[in-house]
Amino acid sequence: MGWLDTPDLCYTDAVTVLAAATHRPVRVVLHRGRRVVRVDFEFGRFLLAQNHDTGTTTDPDACGDWTVTVYDEQDPSAGVLAEATDEWLVDAFDRVYDVARAVPGRQLAASAADAATVAAPSVTVPSAAAVALC
Repeated sequence: MGWLDTPDLCYTDAVTVLAAATHRPVRVVLHRGRRVVRVDFEFGRFLLAQNHDTGTTTDPDACGDWTVTVYDEQDPSAGVLAEATDEWLVDAFDRVYDVARAVPGRQLAASAADAATVAAPSVTVPSAAAVALC
Protein backbone atom coordinates (compact mmCIF):
# COMPACT_ATOMS: atom_id res chain seq x y z
CA MET A 1 0.00 0.00 0.00
CA GLY A 2 2.99 2.32 0.04
CA TRP A 3 3.12 5.32 2.33
CA LEU A 4 -0.53 4.93 3.34
CA ASP A 5 0.06 1.49 4.81
CA THR A 6 -3.25 0.98 6.60
CA PRO A 7 -6.56 -0.45 5.44
CA ASP A 8 -8.25 1.42 8.31
CA LEU A 9 -9.57 4.64 6.80
CA CYS A 10 -10.54 6.01 10.22
CA TYR A 11 -6.94 7.08 10.77
CA THR A 12 -6.25 8.54 7.35
CA ASP A 13 -5.62 12.09 8.62
CA ALA A 14 -3.09 10.98 11.25
CA VAL A 15 -1.36 8.63 8.81
CA THR A 16 -1.24 11.30 6.10
CA VAL A 17 0.18 13.96 8.46
CA LEU A 18 2.95 11.68 9.73
CA ALA A 19 3.74 10.36 6.25
CA ALA A 20 4.11 13.92 4.96
CA ALA A 21 6.21 15.01 7.95
CA THR A 22 8.53 11.97 7.97
CA HIS A 23 8.62 10.79 4.33
CA ARG A 24 8.29 7.25 5.69
CA PRO A 25 5.70 4.47 5.61
CA VAL A 26 3.12 4.92 8.36
CA ARG A 27 0.66 2.35 9.63
CA VAL A 28 -1.90 1.74 12.35
CA VAL A 29 -0.80 -1.14 14.59
CA LEU A 30 -1.77 -2.83 17.83
CA HIS A 31 0.74 -1.99 20.55
CA ARG A 32 0.13 -3.51 23.97
CA GLY A 33 -3.52 -4.03 23.09
CA ARG A 34 -4.04 -0.45 21.86
CA ARG A 35 -4.35 0.95 18.34
CA VAL A 36 -1.57 3.44 17.66
CA VAL A 37 -0.01 5.06 14.61
CA ARG A 38 3.57 3.82 14.00
CA VAL A 39 6.49 5.21 11.98
CA ASP A 40 9.83 3.35 11.70
CA PHE A 41 13.15 5.22 11.39
CA GLU A 42 16.82 4.28 11.00
CA PHE A 43 18.95 2.91 13.82
CA GLY A 44 16.03 0.89 15.27
CA ARG A 45 14.05 3.96 16.31
CA PHE A 46 10.29 4.07 15.95
CA LEU A 47 7.55 6.53 16.79
CA LEU A 48 4.12 5.79 18.23
CA ALA A 49 1.30 8.35 18.23
CA GLN A 50 -2.01 8.12 20.06
CA ASN A 51 -4.77 10.57 20.93
CA HIS A 52 -6.45 8.73 23.80
CA ASP A 53 -5.37 6.91 26.97
CA THR A 54 -6.49 3.61 25.47
CA GLY A 55 -4.81 4.10 22.10
CA THR A 56 -5.98 6.00 19.05
CA THR A 57 -9.65 6.94 18.83
CA THR A 58 -11.70 8.46 16.03
CA ASP A 59 -14.51 9.60 18.34
CA PRO A 60 -14.31 13.43 18.32
CA ASP A 61 -15.91 13.62 21.78
CA ALA A 62 -13.30 11.26 23.25
CA CYS A 63 -10.24 12.71 21.53
CA GLY A 64 -7.64 14.19 23.79
CA ASP A 65 -4.23 15.58 23.13
CA TRP A 66 -1.89 13.64 20.86
CA THR A 67 1.00 11.89 22.59
CA VAL A 68 3.96 11.08 20.35
CA THR A 69 6.70 8.84 21.75
CA VAL A 70 10.01 7.78 20.18
CA TYR A 71 11.49 4.43 21.24
CA ASP A 72 14.82 2.69 20.63
CA GLU A 73 14.16 -0.88 19.52
CA GLN A 74 17.85 -1.86 19.51
CA ASP A 75 18.51 -0.64 23.06
CA PRO A 76 15.61 -1.64 25.35
CA SER A 77 17.45 -0.14 28.33
CA ALA A 78 17.16 3.27 26.66
CA GLY A 79 13.38 2.89 26.54
CA VAL A 80 11.69 6.14 25.63
CA LEU A 81 14.02 8.53 23.80
CA ALA A 82 11.53 11.38 23.72
CA GLU A 83 7.86 12.07 24.34
CA ALA A 84 5.66 15.08 23.68
CA THR A 85 1.97 15.84 24.04
CA ASP A 86 0.05 18.53 22.19
CA GLU A 87 -3.46 19.28 21.00
CA TRP A 88 -2.33 18.83 17.38
CA LEU A 89 -0.52 15.74 16.10
CA VAL A 90 1.92 17.67 13.91
CA ASP A 91 2.91 19.95 16.82
CA ALA A 92 3.52 16.97 19.11
CA PHE A 93 5.59 15.37 16.34
CA ASP A 94 7.67 18.53 15.85
CA ARG A 95 8.39 18.77 19.58
CA VAL A 96 9.35 15.11 20.00
CA TYR A 97 11.44 15.15 16.80
CA ASP A 98 13.45 18.15 18.01
CA VAL A 99 14.09 16.48 21.38
CA ALA A 100 15.04 13.11 19.84
CA ARG A 101 17.49 14.72 17.41
CA ALA A 102 19.17 16.63 20.25
CA VAL A 103 20.01 13.55 22.35
CA PRO A 104 23.73 12.76 21.78
CA GLY A 105 24.25 9.31 20.28
CA ARG A 106 20.52 8.78 19.82
CA GLN A 107 19.78 10.85 16.74
CA LEU A 108 16.59 10.38 14.82
CA ALA A 109 16.69 10.66 11.03
CA ALA A 110 13.46 11.60 9.28
CA SER A 111 14.74 10.89 5.79
CA ALA A 112 17.54 9.10 3.99
CA ALA A 113 19.29 12.46 3.57
CA ASP A 114 19.09 13.02 7.33
CA ALA A 115 20.45 9.52 7.94
CA ALA A 116 23.51 10.28 5.79
CA THR A 117 24.09 13.48 7.74
CA VAL A 118 23.60 11.78 11.12
CA ALA A 119 25.87 8.85 10.24
CA ALA A 120 28.63 11.14 8.98
CA PRO A 121 28.15 14.70 10.25
CA SER A 122 31.01 16.04 8.14
CA VAL A 123 29.29 14.91 4.93
CA THR A 124 27.01 17.44 3.27
CA VAL A 125 24.31 15.98 1.07
CA PRO A 126 23.56 18.31 -1.88
CA SER A 127 19.90 19.16 -2.29
CA ALA A 128 19.66 17.31 -5.63
CA ALA A 129 21.06 14.16 -4.01
CA ALA A 130 18.74 14.61 -1.05
CA VAL A 131 15.75 14.63 -3.38
CA ALA A 132 17.03 11.49 -5.11
CA LEU A 133 17.44 9.71 -1.77
CA CYS A 134 13.89 10.39 -0.56
